[in-house]
Amino acid sequence: MSANDAFTAGVRPGGLTSSTEIRLLLCYLVKNAGPITRQEIENALMEEALVNYFEIGSCLDDITRQQLVTVQDNVYSITDKGRKVAQELAYDLPRSVREKAVAAVLRSHPRFALTLLGCMFFFLTHTISNTYMNALVGKAGGTASAVGTSLAISAVLELPAMTLVSRLQKRFSPGFFLRFAAGAEVVKFLIFYLARSMPLIYLGQCMQFFQFAVYAPATVYYVAAALPERDQLKGQSLIYVAGSGLGGALGNLLGGRLLDRSGIQAALLLGTVSAAASLLTFCLSTREDSR
Repeated sequence: MSANDAFTAGVRPGGLTSSTEIRLLLCYLVKNAGPITRQEIENALMEEALVNYFEIGSCLDDITRQQLVTVQDNVYSITDKGRKVAQELAYDLPRSVREKAVAAVLRSHPRFALTLLGCMFFFLTHTISNTYMNALVGKAGGTASAVGTSLAISAVLELPAMTLVSRLQKRFSPGFFLRFAAGAEVVKFLIFYLARSMPLIYLGQCMQFFQFAVYAPATVYYVAAALPERDQLKGQSLIYVAGSGLGGALGNLLGGRLLDRSGIQAALLLGTVSAAASLLTFCLSTREDSR
């Protein structure tokens, strides 16, 4: 590391006093918490008093010129060159500095918690259609064999859709796929709610191609993009708990009670409202997640 050559006004003891260290920390921060705006970087480092304010701007300009990061619309993303630097050199920085910087950024990213809420709403709706498919088919005059056909349609469509998402994930952001899947879920449940014949039920099941089959891989990509590497396993577990855990339990409980008391239309109305809540929540939580 180079000698102390950075401004230190406002930096608490244990903070960074070398321009080289600051550039390394910025690469590490963008790699683990990015894409991230300049304002979010400044807020995080100033909150912990790790780096002088003027040094942040100067060193961000340096690592941009060195092609360690890219900046578009004031949002910084790591490059392959920058990722290599962060992996090989940033661990020379004190661990406490690295952890404080990333933790401060995560505190300024409450959108992940909001995304978990969206996952709960999404799965609440998804569970209602799966669990109460018999009642759904029954209201359209279908038989037991029609239930099997409906479930087969959704199952057959899932694999090709998931494959397509994996191929398109470099062109579209994870947030886009989450919003797209939630929008498809709204359309699916509107079809179910209005359906009076089996062809409409089958049409609704075809929406599985755009709904759950897109949602499942999108959550994996979202966690990888939104959380530091060391927290990604925990983040994926939280997605599962919020979705199939809490959302699934609520879908079974509330859907069953409405079905008993008011019929399948009431359960479908709940599902439609929950799907709309999921779409709104994903729009809010991923509004800056674009490519």
